[in-house]
Amino acid sequence: MLSCLQIENVAVIQKAEVHFQPGLNVLTGETGAGKSILIDSINAILGNRTSKDLVRTGASKAVIRASFAQIPDVVLDKLEAAGYERSAELLLSREITAEGKSSCRINGMPTTAAVLRELCGGLININGQHDSVGLLNPAHHLSILDDYAQNAKLYQEYYVLYRSLVKVKKELDAMITDEAEKQRRIDLLSYQVQEIEEAGLTAGEEQTLESRRKVLANASTIRDRVAKAHALLSGDDDTPGAVDLLGEASNAMDTAAQLDESLSGVSGTLMDLYYSAKDAAAELIDRLDAYDTNDAELDEIEQRLDLLYRLKRKYGDTVEDIIAFGQKAREELEQIHARMAEAGISNTGAYVRKMALNGYILHVDLAPAKELVSLQRRCSNNLNQVAVHAHTYGVYPEEIAGLQKDYEKLWGEVSKVLRELTKLVAK
Repeated sequence: MLSCLQIENVAVIQKAEVHFQPGLNVLTGETGAGKSILIDSINAILGNRTSKDLVRTGASKAVIRASFAQIPDVVLDKLEAAGYERSAELLLSREITAEGKSSCRINGMPTTAAVLRELCGGLININGQHDSVGLLNPAHHLSILDDYAQNAKLYQEYYVLYRSLVKVKKELDAMITDEAEKQRRIDLLSYQVQEIEEAGLTAGEEQTLESRRKVLANASTIRDRVAKAHALLSGDDDTPGAVDLLGEASNAMDTAAQLDESLSGVSGTLMDLYYSAKDAAAELIDRLDAYDTNDAELDEIEQRLDLLYRLKRKYGDTVEDIIAFGQKAREELEQIHARMAEAGISNTGAYVRKMALNGYILHVDLAPAKELVSLQRRCSNNLNQVAVHAHTYGVYPEEIAGLQKDYEKLWGEVSKVLRELTKLVAK
């Protein structure tokens, strides 16, 4: 049962919390008090369709939370089968943004409104003046009839067999896919696998390349800034740098600390700063050579990033997605070849014929072929009549002879196709 409902920024209600007790709970109030808002909130928390109009004016989002106790076993079974933890209390939450986007959670785990509706729809049955959600939902009609017939055991046996049938049918449909389509799939998978493998992708390389490109594209600016920082630290013949000044300050404080021990901490800090600045100046001078302009390397990086961009347009948003796509394509290709090898065949044509011999029925619709033969015959008769007329009256005899020659060539190709089709059907 619904034990608690919390809503924030829903319609005209800024914040409200309602606790329910076992037995009869009555919501009363005049028109506009918010009774329908509570019902709409309950519908939303159960995964029903909502809109951004539910969000309170001026608010960024509406939040609905509901806790349930005494969960029916059928709902717990569905939740457990879907991967959610089985517990005595169920917490549902849903957020609707002012832009109309929605996010749902079951016991803190993200989910979708469709899954929420499917798994938790049996928690509450809302009956209004003119509607009944449970009775009018076509998805519940068969279960109502089954409950009335008291055939739950028979239904479970049937359901197991039905799921097995669906699985076999899917496998069969996949196996008897059109031969040309099967070959196109093999060619596509082979191309995709080859293209991805030839790229030699490495996880995280795009970020590395982007960082390196940024350095190379701004090498001159970086070098100037590093040189300036080194000059300020080291100074020159006329002006002392920060390192020299820190050294003088450290020496001065060291002398003072010898006279006053309370200054030893400050003296130590200045000495650390002096050595840190000195090390930094040395590191900067060593790093200057690393920022030489390298147009060749920059060009190689640009080409590599362009390749990654083109691959991402085809196979995923990231390099990792592309690698995963290639792995999945390779696995599918290997599965196809494994099935063909298991059947003892080496090409898709033989594959389809082997399935037919093993008892699979291939339905070949010959209606288009019959129509083609009929059209060819009518064209032949019409062309012969035109030829007779042309020879009789001397009208375009050469052109007619050319048409006859082209037609004979066309009919020859059609005949080859029909012969191959006859062989395939006969096997």
